[in-house]
Amino acid sequence: MKNVKIGIIGFGNVGQGFAQAIQQKREFLRESYGINPLITAVCDTFKGSLYNSDGLDLNLLAKPGVGFDEFKAEEKTGWDASEMIANAESDVILELSVVNLQTGEPAVSYITQALNAGKSVITSNKGPIALRYRSLRALAQQNNVKLGVEATVMSGTPAVRLGKEILEASGIRSVRGILNGTCNFILSEMKNGSAFKDALASAQKLGYAEADPTNDVGGFDTAAKVSILSEVFFGERVVPADIPCEGISDLTPQDIAKATEVKSVWKLLGTIDGSTLPPKISVKPVMLPESDPLAGVNGAMNAIQFQTELLGQVTLIGAGAGRLETAAGLMQDLILFFKEE
Repeated sequence: MKNVKIGIIGFGNVGQGFAQAIQQKREFLRESYGINPLITAVCDTFKGSLYNSDGLDLNLLAKPGVGFDEFKAEEKTGWDASEMIANAESDVILELSVVNLQTGEPAVSYITQALNAGKSVITSNKGPIALRYRSLRALAQQNNVKLGVEATVMSGTPAVRLGKEILEASGIRSVRGILNGTCNFILSEMKNGSAFKDALASAQKLGYAEADPTNDVGGFDTAAKVSILSEVFFGERVVPADIPCEGISDLTPQDIAKATEVKSVWKLLGTIDGSTLPPKISVKPVMLPESDPLAGVNGAMNAIQFQTELLGQVTLIGAGAGRLETAAGLMQDLILFFKEE
């Protein structure tokens, strides 16, 4: 049985969801993979920081809306994220700080520090991976540690692993996907008769969209994910800002009606055509015939479709957001890195 000591940067919905998932699956991880997960350190900008080298109380960490008042006084450290990486006993750092699609900071600095300290990193943060994946992966290899990115694209739905570990041998020619649940929810609502602004308001009320939905409806979130997939699957680095990107806010009720008339639906697709190098990459609304497997993916669901040489078309549909759903992606990387052989 291997004790795996985990430090967490950022303890919002995803961090709390991870603590809950570890609590629920702890015996499974022990029995099936020989992993005894111990969350030894937590650092959050608003809540503060905690540390116990023997593992913090999971029953407290996993409580909904947890604050740090109930923890022992000696477990409260006052560390910032950098101090936590440097001082806490941890085998792996979960980097879950706020997404920054412009510079990737402060996550890039945290990940760099952790890798240089000989600690593996698992993240759901798109910013540093879309902007600096190649250099961060090289740094991980240089320090003989791992960098896990499964949760950056489709939450816990294993898009990265399916392509890289299973379908790569079949020859991936192209990839396209519905990679933003907010946009897919809005388009589904518009298909059912809602105006864009009303569908957006519903998405915000349900927690699918942020107060400022620009990254989602403008296609920038999808562009970041496509950037990650381009490098992972095709080895081609493309900065998200260089990807031709068109969002969904200009679609009108007339556009929706026109699609219905020809038995089609609108979807925001991120596409990578790898038939030529460099791959042709785009993010834009596409009118799909109802017979297309992606046309039936509704609500906040995500989907990714691979075109391969040997298997033909392979489509994966699943959740692309959510606290436990993202925690599942983080846990997949944890298992991959630390399971007993």
